[in-house]
Amino acid sequence: MNYKRRLTFAQLIKLMHDVTSKYGRLTQRDTITDIADLSDSLEIAIKNSTYVERFWGIRSTGTVMTSTPNFEDRYNQIQELYRIMWSENSGWTFDVL
Repeated sequence: MNYKRRLTFAQLIKLMHDVTSKYGRLTQRDTITDIADLSDSLEIAIKNSTYVERFWGIRSTGTVMTSTPNFEDRYNQIQELYRIMWSENSGWTFDVL
């Protein structure tokens, strides 16, 4: 498993941009929504002294972000899969699955 850890939010966003740069506009557009979800999740995690864990699937026609690794009927469309986590002690982590 390939991963990067102790990332700032800005570094995480840059990695997400790098991943989607080879895909079309739909994938890049979806990433903006995914970043907003991560930001909202971070606020909740900080407020509740918990962590963030999201699974991020890249498709040629967009992205899928879920709180579990279950992508249901979309799994066969996933071309790349990542796990994104945040905790107070480790910052953001970006795992290639």
